[in-house]
Amino acid sequence: MDGHAAGALQAAPASASRADRRGPAGGPAHRRGPGLRPPVRRKGVRGARPPGRERPDAAARARPAERRGPAGGVAGARRPRRREPRRARARPADHGHRRAAGRPQRPRGLARCSVRGHPLRHVRPARDAADRSHDARPGVFGAPPPARRLLLPVPAGTVCGRQAADAVYRPLGGRQHEPARRALRPRRAPSGAVTHFAFLGTSGAVPSPARDTTSLVFVGPEGAVLVDCGGSPVQKLRLARVNPLDVAYVVVTHLHPDHAYGLPALVQNLILLGRRTPLVVRCRPEHVEPLMSLLKLFGVWERPGMFSLWVQAIGPGEGAHAFELGPLVVRTSPVEHGSMPNFAVRADAGARGVVYSSDTEPCDAVVALARGADTLIHEATFPDRDRGRFGVHSTAGEAGAVAARAGVRRLILAHIEADYHDELPAMADEARRRFGGVVEIAQEFVPYPL
Repeated sequence: MDGHAAGALQAAPASASRADRRGPAGGPAHRRGPGLRPPVRRKGVRGARPPGRERPDAAARARPAERRGPAGGVAGARRPRRREPRRARARPADHGHRRAAGRPQRPRGLARCSVRGHPLRHVRPARDAADRSHDARPGVFGAPPPARRLLLPVPAGTVCGRQAADAVYRPLGGRQHEPARRALRPRRAPSGAVTHFAFLGTSGAVPSPARDTTSLVFVGPEGAVLVDCGGSPVQKLRLARVNPLDVAYVVVTHLHPDHAYGLPALVQNLILLGRRTPLVVRCRPEHVEPLMSLLKLFGVWERPGMFSLWVQAIGPGEGAHAFELGPLVVRTSPVEHGSMPNFAVRADAGARGVVYSSDTEPCDAVVALARGADTLIHEATFPDRDRGRFGVHSTAGEAGAVAARAGVRRLILAHIEADYHDELPAMADEARRRFGGVVEIAQEFVPYPL
């Protein structure tokens, strides 16, 4: 071979060009993929260096030939997975299986339960032998055996942070693990229970988002007495923790809609709840026929199989005896409410008495009925500045004057018009200027001891 031919052979590699522009195999440009730019050195990122700028220790740090990828491969390609199982590769010949022969294998997808790190991990019992000897009680859906249960003594009657009035604490006994079915209906108060009352509404004729039309319930050991019947009475009784089936009497003071329009709904709900005991509605003599017509209009006056329902009149005299329900004695007196016949209601239990004025302007009948009582619930439809805005009603200051004349210990303002619900503290101050006793704004669903 002459010199000219040798020069041609040496120049051939320099003039050769690949279609993908990657250069000859083994070269720096061959490692990148086709159509990619030359590798760029980035800060903190390892990459290829241009020819002639290799590090002095590059040869010492170069990977062995057997660990490098094949010629023409892509740099950083994932190495093939090990074909040999890791456990089988590293386990000695005399090493047994970790899982005991009699221990069942946990199904896939289920997390292992653990109490490590839990604040109550110190209560974990160490009586494994006792656990294995007791099986889960059937019918409790996988309940743990008695030896592995965490028992926290909770006072009886506590539900959602509240405790029932008649709750009695009993220590945990031997029957604590027995299944028991509790009654869904509240139990009747025991014979020695304290009589109390609660407001189901405190607003005037127009309700507000926070207060409904005025009505209240008296609760005693023999049953409950509902005074005036606004909308959704069953719901409000339950909010006040009173069983609707315990209502024995309903007193309708007068026939304005905000005091009587919920009566058909009450009777309808009691029918659906399966009531069997009689229900008595007491009212003014002029209102017996209208109330019966109202119940007939809604089809709840007479139904096959329904409980006995009576509408009876109360005498129109002052201090007229209405009825008795256990220790609860109810009396009424007529009040001044324009052309609408109306009466105030007094409920006594022992030495304590509560008077509800109903809708009225200041009158002597309320003063006479409230003498000797502990609490007077008086309507305060307006503040003093809006006296006589509409209807025949009282202001907060006038209610304070009536309470002072009657000599009661406490005055509760109710039947406050919705336009003044943001002025309740100011209205209470108006009553305090004329009454030296306790003045409160009526609160719904709060039990007041009688």
